[in-house]
Amino acid sequence: MILTDGEKVLMRPIDKKDLSKTLAWRNDPLIVEKILGYQFPITEDMEENWYQGVAFVEFPTKIIFAIDLKSDNSLIGYTHLSKIDWVSRTCFFGIVIGDQESQNKGYGNDAMRTLFHYAFNTINLRKICLEVVSYNHEAFKIYKKIGFTEEGRLRKQIFINNEYHDVYIMGLMKESFVSSL
Repeated sequence: MILTDGEKVLMRPIDKKDLSKTLAWRNDPLIVEKILGYQFPITEDMEENWYQGVAFVEFPTKIIFAIDLKSDNSLIGYTHLSKIDWVSRTCFFGIVIGDQESQNKGYGNDAMRTLFHYAFNTINLRKICLEVVSYNHEAFKIYKKIGFTEEGRLRKQIFINNEYHDVYIMGLMKESFVSSL
């Protein structure tokens, strides 16, 4: 089942068969330090629990999508909306392009645009927030290009590679995203 498709990627619900790849990506130190991920090793059981926690919830506050390439249906990453507040119509966003050969080819940008279209126009959210660590300049530039604005900074918020780093809070309003297309 395809949820929706972009120009280069297909978005679908994450599936149990994806867990071997997501487990590897969530244990990759280079990925973890960019996405502010869980800083401890993740086991197969933990990954299964993570999947169960989002796959079988009646009233979700987190939605996770697999990102497949349109060209060959191969899994290259995943993206999510989390901390969904259905009353305020806000959420937080995260993305992982775990397949190294698929990084820096525009797939993440296409996946974000596809997901944001879904978030704003299908499930009627009005604002998407994210956190990005200060040294991830590339992600910061991409988020600004899509329409995110910096809303705040948590000074020396996260400890990675033996030092503390600032974390920026960014937000994207529905009307800003629509005007950026």
